[in-house]
Amino acid sequence: MIFPPIVERELRVAARRTATYRVRAGAALLLLGVWTVLVLGAAAERRLPSGPVLLGFLGWPALLCSMLAGVLLTADCLSEELREGTLGLLFLTDLRGRDVVFGKLVAQGVNALFALLAGFPILSLVLLVGGVSPGEFFRTVVVCAVTLLSSLGVGMGVSAFPRPGRQPMVRAFGLLCLLAAVGPTLHGLIGWMRPGFRAEWLLLPSPCHAYACAADARYLFPGGRHAYFGTVGTLLLLGAAGALAAIWRLPRIWREGAPSAAGGRARNWFRRRAVPATWQPQRVLWAGENPCNWLADRERFARRTALWIVALLAPCFLGLLVFSVLRRNSPQTLIAACATALAGHCLIKFLVAAEAGRRLHQDRRSGVLELLLGTTLTEREVLAGLWHGLTRQFLVPGALLAAANLLLSGAVVVWAGHYGMQRGGVVEVFLAAFLGGILMLPLDFLALGWLGMWLGLVQARLGRAIFQTVACVSLSVWGATFLVGYLQGGDVSENQLIYWVLAWFAGSGGLSLVLAWWARRRLLRGFRKLALESSVPRP
Repeated sequence: MIFPPIVERELRVAARRTATYRVRAGAALLLLGVWTVLVLGAAAERRLPSGPVLLGFLGWPALLCSMLAGVLLTADCLSEELREGTLGLLFLTDLRGRDVVFGKLVAQGVNALFALLAGFPILSLVLLVGGVSPGEFFRTVVVCAVTLLSSLGVGMGVSAFPRPGRQPMVRAFGLLCLLAAVGPTLHGLIGWMRPGFRAEWLLLPSPCHAYACAADARYLFPGGRHAYFGTVGTLLLLGAAGALAAIWRLPRIWREGAPSAAGGRARNWFRRRAVPATWQPQRVLWAGENPCNWLADRERFARRTALWIVALLAPCFLGLLVFSVLRRNSPQTLIAACATALAGHCLIKFLVAAEAGRRLHQDRRSGVLELLLGTTLTEREVLAGLWHGLTRQFLVPGALLAAANLLLSGAVVVWAGHYGMQRGGVVEVFLAAFLGGILMLPLDFLALGWLGMWLGLVQARLGRAIFQTVACVSLSVWGATFLVGYLQGGDVSENQLIYWVLAWFAGSGGLSLVLAWWARRRLLRGFRKLALESSVPRP
């Protein structure tokens, strides 16, 4: 078989790289450990584990990792080459755009594909438990693999359209969230408001819908087969469209050089003519002020993105909350409002992790940190300026998320009987969850901020730094929560559930404080040494 030159080179490099084998073995050992804990925990409770439940505990994380692969691996690969000025060197040879794009896809996706393939034998153990047919298992495997390919293609397409001052990873993450969640949400709202109206086309771009259609309970019913193949085909088309867009755009952005701000010409023209220059707010550096504060205040993309997230979710949240109050005995609407608020929390926290690691990572690779440390500024002043900018960008969105939790708490307290809740049990559980979420906002911000800056400075790849930050602060806690919930079983009283929620918040808050203290300590001790080291990517 004849491969394109870059693809062949990347496959040979991956075969000699130790990280290839570590990632593959690590993924298999992680799934095997989760499987062992699930089975032994069920055996200790003297109950047989269910095959569909085990498939859900192992399949949904695999689907989530497949969706995030494009965000963390390919969303910044082409734009990073363009920022560093090395993209044009590839076109000095006889290579074409398709050779470069396919080579980047193989280079960035080979480890993710190997990790996914290594986890499939562990996932197949559900067939021995029973309750899962071979067809359902095979369809689940196909959905995870297709989602991985689609995510890599979409991320490559986003990376081929760089914008100055905007994170490609955040744009790719927003696009994948739009495809995965917005369609099913709109479909559910339309079906709820107009029961006879069908809008199945909204579900086609969603990997979550494809995963749900892979189950026998949906696939074997009328229309399930067409929905499954239609969603899988749509995901493949989206991935192919992203790769083709990158192939078409890549030679053009190389000739253009640096990312162009053409998309903002109309907005800049309006600002120059509609708002006089004397009226435009300008940041003034006061005497004795840290200059890094002024530099950090110039970064506005994360703040605008966070406000856009809140602005898009706020109407849906307020509408669901008001409708739950107007319609009696409608706890499902309240649960939907809670899910909307939780989505806002997760998106803002991911944005905090991405922004915390991006600045130090890019400044280190471009040599800006070396220039800053060559002045009279100390390490503490540079870190204080970065933390000042990070705090100012997410102060207003964090306050709005806290206000949403307060509204939910007030609705539960005032209209407890309206929702069919009894005081002394269910109301206290909801209050503990909402008020604990407010308390966790600053604690998670501390952990995500300091740990993100530390990993952004240490790691050679920004995607790896973001993934490790989110995994240490949030994914580990949620994974432990679902695991403990599975081992606990369904026999939990309301009082026990309250103590369990409080223990969860205490453990999560303690972990956030420990991570923030450890990362800040490491930054203060080794900041200058790490900033002056060479930023050559490590294998």
